Amino acid sequence: MPRFLVFVCRRTRAVALAAVAALAISSQLLLLTVGAAEPERFVIYINWDGFRRDYFDWAVAPGGPGAPNLEGLVSQGAYFPNAYTGVPSVTTAMQTSALTGAWPETHGNVGRHYDAATNMVKVSGRFNNVETVAEAAAKAGLSTASVQQFVLQGRADTYVQPGGRFERRVAEALKIIESGMPEFLAIYGDDLDAAGHNGLGYGTLPSLAEPSWRRKMASELSRMDRALGTLLDGLRKLGIFERTTIILTSDHGMTPYWGRSSMPELLSQFSRAGLKAEVLDMDDQPSSATDAIILSTGMAVQVYFLHEMDRARLDALAASIAAQPYVGGVLTRDELDHLGTSPLSGDMLVWPEPPHHFSAKDVLFGVGANHDGRHRSSTNVFMVLSGAGIRQGVVIEEPTPIIDVAPTISYLLGIAPPAGATGRVLWSALSSSANPGGPLTYGVDSER
Repeated sequence: MPRFLVFVCRRTRAVALAAVAALAISSQLLLLTVGAAEPERFVIYINWDGFRRDYFDWAVAPGGPGAPNLEGLVSQGAYFPNAYTGVPSVTTAMQTSALTGAWPETHGNVGRHYDAATNMVKVSGRFNNVETVAEAAAKAGLSTASVQQFVLQGRADTYVQPGGRFERRVAEALKIIESGMPEFLAIYGDDLDAAGHNGLGYGTLPSLAEPSWRRKMASELSRMDRALGTLLDGLRKLGIFERTTIILTSDHGMTPYWGRSSMPELLSQFSRAGLKAEVLDMDDQPSSATDAIILSTGMAVQVYFLHEMDRARLDALAASIAAQPYVGGVLTRDELDHLGTSPLSGDMLVWPEPPHHFSAKDVLFGVGANHDGRHRSSTNVFMVLSGAGIRQGVVIEEPTPIIDVAPTISYLLGIAPPAGATGRVLWSALSSSANPGGPLTYGVDSER
C-alpha cells in the first residue's frame, strides 16, 4: 500500500476507494483525492502522573534546571495554572476521570475502598464502566493508539506498554507515528509519581528533607522535558506538527510529609464521640464491635460508618475533627456527593495539614509523600493545551477540572464526547479553527 494511504481515516475510506476505482481515468485525480482525505488534525494527549503544578515553577525559576519545551507549549498555547483533580486524588480514579470526562460517581473507579457486600477492603484496579474518549473516537471512525495509558488498554486500536522512563515511551510513540499517525494518540509517563513518592522509582534516590525533594522533582521534570522535545521534533520532521494539538496534564499532585503519624490522635476523636474505630488494610475485615472503619490511603483517611449516624452527631464529630491542628479538612457524604465522589469512597474524608499525616508508619528519618488528600499540593495539577486549534499565549486563571479534557479532545476531533461525560469543552482555550468538522453543540457546553 502506498505510504500516503496510511493517513486516510476510516470515515473517509469510501472516498479513497472511489478514487482508486477512478484510477483508469486519472492517476492525478487519485492523488488529489487521497491528499484531501488526510485528517485535518491530530490530537496527542500526554499525562504525566503526579505532575504537581508548581514543579513547573521550580524548574523554570532562575537557577532551576529549565523546561524549555513545556515553556514553549505554554507560551504558544493555553495554560491553566488552576487546573484541579477530584476525589479520591489517586491514580486509577483520576486517570479514568480525565479520559472519560466524568468523576468516579459515574465511572466507578475509586481506588482503595471498603466493600460492604464482601465486608472487605478492596481496590478498583482498572475498573471503568463508561466510554472513554478513545472509544468515542473509534465509534466516529477515527484511528486511536495508546502508549502505556493503561485506562485505554483494550479500548484503543493500538496499545503498547514498553515500561521504563518517559524517554522509552516517546521512542515507542514515534514508532507508531512514523508508521501512520493515528488521529488520537495517548502517552502516559509515571516518572514524576515514582520520584515524588520519594522511594527508588526509576533510579531516583530518596530525599532526606523537603528542599532536596523539591530540587529532585525539578530535575526529573527537566529530564522529561527533554524527552518531550524529542517527540515534538519528530512531529516537525514528519511535517505534521502544525496539524497536531498537544494536551499535557496530570491526575494528581504530591504532598510531602514527615514526623509521627497523627492516626492515634484521630482515633481518639472517634473514641470521645463514643465510637469504636478500627483501621483496616487491604483484604481486612472489621470486627463485630466496630462502629467506624478507618481506611488510610496514604496521607488521608476514608471513614465508613457501619451503623446509622444521626445528623447532629455526625456534624459534631466532623467539627471536632476539623478543629484539630493536625487536620487540613473534613468532607462528609453530602459534600462528597457534590464533588462527584462515588459512595464507595465512604461517609467522610479527613486529610491532614502537612507535614502531618495519617499514614500507617511514622516518618522519623527522611521525607514521605502522597497525594490522596485535598491539600492544594495534591489537587492542583499542571495543564496546557497547545498547537492546532488552540489560542496562543493565554493564561486562563479559572479553576478547571481534569474532566474537561475528554470533551475538549472530542471537540477538537470533531466528534461527540464520550457517553457519560459531564465535563465541559474548554472554549476559552480554543481558536476559531478549533473544530475541523464545523461547530458542534454539546448540551451543557453550548455556552460558548
